[in-house]
Formats: sequence, structure tokens, C-alpha cells
Amino acid sequence: MPPPRGARRSAADSVYTATAATETVITVERLDKPGDAERRRPAPEPPAALGMSGTATSTKEDPPVSTLAMPSSGAPAAEHVTEVTLDDVLDALADSKDECFTTYDECAVLADKARKLRDSLQELAEELAERHNVIGRLTSAAMTRLAESMDLLARKADEMRTKSLAAAEAVENAHDEMHDAYRPVQQAAADAGLRMPSARIHNED
Repeated sequence: MPPPRGARRSAADSVYTATAATETVITVERLDKPGDAERRRPAPEPPAALGMSGTATSTKEDPPVSTLAMPSSGAPAAEHVTEVTLDDVLDALADSKDECFTTYDECAVLADKARKLRDSLQELAEELAERHNVIGRLTSAAMTRLAESMDLLARKADEMRTKSLAAAEAVENAHDEMHDAYRPVQQAAADAGLRMPSARIHNED
């Protein structure tokens, strides 16, 4: 609306009057779509990331912790389990002792038969020479060699018999010592309800 005639206008009024008729409307278009702002908001922290006081805690994963495989309840650890038991060892020692005594008896029989065969060869050599006139050098040497072989066999059988007796005594001592050392421990473990006794090295000072 222009001012009344005769009124003096200020510079500001003049500028306003000049620009009012040519006012420019600027339209700004949004590049985003409705709902984008909501999607850009950071997701809330999961409950697991909040501490007891409700404040956010670090979400950095802890390094993996190695755990030892524990044996199942009532079963010993794998490194303590063997396929050999005390009874197996004692039975094996008892069988070895019986075999040693058997060898001892067999050696006695072998030595006796070897000596009898030696004597028989000597009698045969004499009979061939006296009654059959077999006095050749080769025949006499062969008969003598056979008799000496039987004598050597008899001596070796006697040596084996002695060693078999010593072996039987050693095995019997080993059997008794192992029985006396381990059987009470095994029985005590069984009485205490344990599957197997502790190794001796764990109980030594």
C-alpha cells in the first residue's frame, strides 16, 4: 500500500516497496525419503552389553580360554588307564614259574636219556669190534664222536636244569614282592571306594 501523498518515505521503506512486488519463492526438495532419519539412528545397545547399573559396557570379545578336558565322573584320567592289571602280572609270573619248573624236570629227563644213549653207543662200539670184527678207523671214530655228542648233550641239559631252577626261584621272588607291595594298596583303595590307587610317586616326599 503506498504512503499518503506528501509523506516522506525512508530508504528502508523504499527498498521494501521495490522488492515486495517481485518477491521470489524458493522451493527446496528433500533428497531423502520419509523414514530415512529413523533408519540412520544407531541401533540401541543389546541388553547383554549393559552392565548391572544400566550403563553400556565394552562389547569387545574376551580372548578364548583353553579348558582342560576333565574325565567323566568316577573314571580315572586316560593317562592312568592301562591294559595291564596287577592280577594279570601276578598270573603271568605264576605261569612263568610253572614253566621254569617244567623245564627243570624236562632237562633232568633229557640229561638222563643222553647219558643212557652215550653208554649204549659205547657198548655197541665194543660189540662191533669184538664180535663182528668191525674195527675200522672211520667206524670207531664215528662211534666215539656220537658218544661224545651225547655226553655233551647231557652236560648242557644239566646246565639248563640248574638255570631253570634259578629262574623259577627269581620269578617266584618277583611274584611275592609284587604281591606284597601292591596287593595291600589295591585292597585299601577298594575298601575306600576308589577305582584305582594313587601312583606311589604322588605319595613320596
